[in-house]
Amino acid sequence: MKRTPRSGLNTLRSHTWRGRGFCLFTLCAALGGCAGSTLRLSNEERLAITRAYEGEVMRLSLSLAIHDFFGAPARLLASPWPRDSVDLLRDESGHPILPAQTHGILPLGTPVRVEAIHFPSPLRARQTPEGAPTGAVFRQAVQIEFTCLEDRCHALALGRRLTAVIAADELTRASLTLQLERLFSTGDPQTALSRFDERERAAIIDKRLVQGMSPDAAALAWGWPEFIEVEWRDGVRVETWRWPLSHRRAVFHGPRGLVEATPE
Repeated sequence: MKRTPRSGLNTLRSHTWRGRGFCLFTLCAALGGCAGSTLRLSNEERLAITRAYEGEVMRLSLSLAIHDFFGAPARLLASPWPRDSVDLLRDESGHPILPAQTHGILPLGTPVRVEAIHFPSPLRARQTPEGAPTGAVFRQAVQIEFTCLEDRCHALALGRRLTAVIAADELTRASLTLQLERLFSTGDPQTALSRFDERERAAIIDKRLVQGMSPDAAALAWGWPEFIEVEWRDGVRVETWRWPLSHRRAVFHGPRGLVEATPE
């Protein structure tokens, strides 16, 4: 069995927690070991990305779940991942702290304005959300604030800034740009949905998986997986996808598509 990043997936989407020995295959295999979180962007590259996105009106490239922002009363987290796969905050013992509640979904194609992009500070405490437990550590991350521009937004999101988070582990300008494009699109993502059948399209918008679903459709529904195991069974490629914290798992069996998903 081989673990490998799927073509087009985020090959640097690793969770590396400094001092806790917590690392995943994709990044560590490439670098020859587990290292601390770093953001490999010069000041000029940060400025270029900021200028390219801040103030721009775009559309969501996939549906995002709206979660509480770990106790911060004035903030909402918009994530491709369901609540049980959000691995951004850990307590003093290294255990994950999940968002307390999920409020709804921002549908794929929703028009938004990118208001601000915040790059991580060397001092992690500056990013730890207000209201988080004492001693909790927030991932080094790029935070993107945006607002919805029409009534398709969940009622809770209207008139409020939402925050999308991209973990800063070994990010370069190219990998950050790739992740931003997976969140925000200058075109209409609804056009891309036309290659899926009606059942898959409905599942993507509702952020759920259905039997027979293609891997590309599953990535739009549940967000990009943490890593993928690849094996061959009787000449058929079988992929097992796992999302952060390993609560979610999906198995794709060649042309049959999705054959198993946890939770169902």
